[in-house]
Amino acid sequence: MNTKKYNMQSLTLRIFLTQLVIIQSTCALSDMGDMDNTAIEDVAYCPYFDNRLPESRDDLVNCSWYGNFSCCTQNEIDVLFAITVPTDSNGECRTWLNYLMCWVCSPRQHLFFKHYTIAVCEDFCHNMYNACRNAVLDEVSIGKLNSNGIEFCQDRKFEVLPRESGRCFTFDPALELDSSASIRMICSISPFSISVLYALYTFLLSRLY
Repeated sequence: MNTKKYNMQSLTLRIFLTQLVIIQSTCALSDMGDMDNTAIEDVAYCPYFDNRLPESRDDLVNCSWYGNFSCCTQNEIDVLFAITVPTDSNGECRTWLNYLMCWVCSPRQHLFFKHYTIAVCEDFCHNMYNACRNAVLDEVSIGKLNSNGIEFCQDRKFEVLPRESGRCFTFDPALELDSSASIRMICSISPFSISVLYALYTFLLSRLY
């Protein structure tokens, strides 16, 4: 058998097995009861709700895109959505405010919610500001109260960070939905499955000789 080809196939199989073991170990950490903000950052948990783990929530209405893997319950967001929104806000403005209020459901909140402060991405602040600049808050339009999205978010007591930091809230379906589903699917791998895959790995490796 070609030695170079054998070495490449063997290396690929070994890397695959190593990744599975690392994934299983990481997911096992998510079952620990007393996780805090210093826990491994790629393990999804919900610091706003005493570090509980995200779950499937089929009854979510306003934040339904988090239904497969959510930090919040419908009752909890009912309380949040009872907060008065700016008057004279158009449909686009209400949509962006809806996205913002749904941060509490995000399984990524352990990345952007620290010490009771929410970090919001700069681009999200600008998009929300542009959608809401004509809405009225305290009898004054938002466009007159703030000159840009960063000011608008900072006046709401949010920390503002560039999206590239990976530590701020934004609404990005590819990020919020796909990563949530992936985490959930990956963490469903059981130790028994790892054993089966290891046996398969051994068999395939033996076929390389």
